[in-house]
Amino acid sequence: MEGKLGVSQLVAVLKKRGIKNIIISPGSRNAPLILGFTADPFFSCYSIVDERSAGFIAIGMGLKESEPAALVCTSGSALLNYYPAVAEAYYQNVPLIVISADRPSYFIGQGLGQTINQKGVFEPHIRYEAEIIEQPSNESEIRQNDRKINEAINRSLQFNQGPVHLNVPMKEPLYGKLPKYVNPGLIKISETHTELSDSSLHEFGKVWRNSKRIMIIAGQQNSDSALWKILENVAKYAVILTETTSNQHFRGVFDNIDRLLMPMSTRELKLFQPDLLITFGGMIISKKIKKYLREYSPQQHWHISKQTTAPDPYYSLTDIIPIKPFWFFRQLHLHTGDQERSWKNEIQKIDEKRSKKHLEFMNSCPWSDMQVFEVLSSKVLPGTQIHLANSSPIRYAQLFDWKSGISFHANRGTSGIDGCVSTALGSAMVSRETVWLVTGDLAFFYDANALWNRHIPSNLKIIVINNQGGGIFRIIEGPSGTDVLEDYFETRQSNSVEKVAQSSGIPYHIATSKEELESAVVSMISRHNETEILEIITPKEENDEMLKKYFNFLKNS
Repeated sequence: MEGKLGVSQLVAVLKKRGIKNIIISPGSRNAPLILGFTADPFFSCYSIVDERSAGFIAIGMGLKESEPAALVCTSGSALLNYYPAVAEAYYQNVPLIVISADRPSYFIGQGLGQTINQKGVFEPHIRYEAEIIEQPSNESEIRQNDRKINEAINRSLQFNQGPVHLNVPMKEPLYGKLPKYVNPGLIKISETHTELSDSSLHEFGKVWRNSKRIMIIAGQQNSDSALWKILENVAKYAVILTETTSNQHFRGVFDNIDRLLMPMSTRELKLFQPDLLITFGGMIISKKIKKYLREYSPQQHWHISKQTTAPDPYYSLTDIIPIKPFWFFRQLHLHTGDQERSWKNEIQKIDEKRSKKHLEFMNSCPWSDMQVFEVLSSKVLPGTQIHLANSSPIRYAQLFDWKSGISFHANRGTSGIDGCVSTALGSAMVSRETVWLVTGDLAFFYDANALWNRHIPSNLKIIVINNQGGGIFRIIEGPSGTDVLEDYFETRQSNSVEKVAQSSGIPYHIATSKEELESAVVSMISRHNETEILEIITPKEENDEMLKKYFNFLKNS
């Protein structure tokens, strides 16, 4: 195939840089890319027809492997179907490479099929984009292609991680053998670590020592055992708040933010106010902690991140510290030593009281969404990955104490309904661990196309909590007070989870009570090498009332 050296460069540079997972959606314009990647056994190539699903499968792979998967698609609207995943990767800082075939520029806007303006199509939700020259005509253009491909990989992986886009305009013919490219140019960024300067260490250390109430909030991130060890010492005197998706769970931290915060009296709310707030990691699920800290503001708020920009959800940000959290807390703790523990001890007493009331309530809780999460949190084993769909599943999960050694993931970059099945599937495809997806019925059906492929792994378990609609709209304020709750917010549906399972060739089970659920979960755990779908039927009219009763019970303790 003459005139496609640029495609050979793409394949060669990605191979040299170790990018092995290639997710291909079928087409004709991208034929040279398909032929190039599939011809080399180094690459693990997956054929996924639905580009929207393919995008989230790539996110799942990126979350697990901390390196980008590459998406390959044809020209036209196929590329646009990646956009939900691109936006999610952008806001969640997940590495992702999008490679799109395109028509030559002189055909754009001239009435040809599968042709749109693909330049800048993902702006402003992209870290980097470039166009690859199909057939470079001299050494300078060859070097330019290599530089652009390397730059894309580097921008996806380093510092402010996220999605990048390489567009490849190509003329016909599109089929045949690609030219060889044996010596790809490499431009890598070396890993370094930054420490606080002596003056910064002195300045931050002084504030740290003078703060009687230090609160640390860990956002969404992967587990970091080295950071754990440092924070275990800090947790002796600081209040460290985590969520399931923080993946930083150890003795002395507070894992259930809403369970602790929502029932607080006025006296407790004032007591809970920090002098110094330190945050690190990604998105925070709890709306309550954001609202609380806007009202009960700290004197200072430091955000720790390798990036030089940071959101300000608490309206109190004073310092952005571009350093890895491990190095920051290690330096500061060694510099300052232990601090006053009385505030931490008072909050610990409140939390212990909440935990006792939680157990007391759950002992008499009837069949509901609440009870589903009690069973899952008590049965799912360490060493498991759990993917949580948005809306009610991610919120319910925060109220329960899960076993140590479970890793949690969720699409909290944009927090949309899209892609939860695909993301879990992508993680399972590159994992040895068992991956559990816990989703509601609407999110499951919305992304059911994820199961329409031939790459379903044997280590995926799907839990569908079916309360016949979007249960979140009965929980949040607003929708339940309207006359159109069921038709236009909750969106009642009667689709069949069982039929989706059958059409995908996946074993199906159903549970309609706590006893059935416990039995089903134990059985699924024993069959760790078999993909299964478990549908759990819960009473939609009672779920929201049970949650309200739960928080009232905690508040009246």
